[in-house]
Amino acid sequence: MKMSKNTLSSILVFFCILTIVFSFNSCSKDFFPRAPEDDLVTDELQKPTGIEEDDSQIISFGDVIPSLKKVVTVNKKINANKGGSLSLEHEIKTRTGKVEVEMMLTIKPNALSKNTKIKMRLDTKKAIFIFNPDGTQFSTPAIFDVKVSGLKLTSSTGRKIDIYYYNEDTGEWEKVKREAVIVDDTRGLIIVKGAQLPHFSRYALSK
Repeated sequence: MKMSKNTLSSILVFFCILTIVFSFNSCSKDFFPRAPEDDLVTDELQKPTGIEEDDSQIISFGDVIPSLKKVVTVNKKINANKGGSLSLEHEIKTRTGKVEVEMMLTIKPNALSKNTKIKMRLDTKKAIFIFNPDGTQFSTPAIFDVKVSGLKLTSSTGRKIDIYYYNEDTGEWEKVKREAVIVDDTRGLIIVKGAQLPHFSRYALSK
């Protein structure tokens, strides 16, 4: 049985298309390379380590869906002479709604002794913020601003909320100098402006 010219042409076109598709897939990594190491990237696969999850005073994000309990991370290489900033915005889904978190870390020029890859992490179960490299010191404090909305707050809780850092030497949470703390319990809103970070550690919103 002989194939018609049209049938043969159709088969040849089909195989040509397959060849192009496979060639594109094999080369797609070259067309879409990963972001450079010093670009802002997000990694949501890291598990919390060394976080005081049992501290009942730290503000909770609520009944977070178990599969979504993780740590969200952004990192960026900061030039010591120029300074720079990192920002993170993340929506946390709970069984009753959602919590939205906005974070900004600003490092002033010449505050670092050398160019440093900075990592800022958010625990998605509680309002805990982790900065690395751990123990990094600043000649001029880094400035941290954070806004959290969608929380379940009461008026009595709202009056006590502030930002703290974990002192590993004493094992205690200590209050951080900041410009202002704004709490609106009816809207479930917490805003911290101008928190001064003289060094990297674990920081948290606590009551």
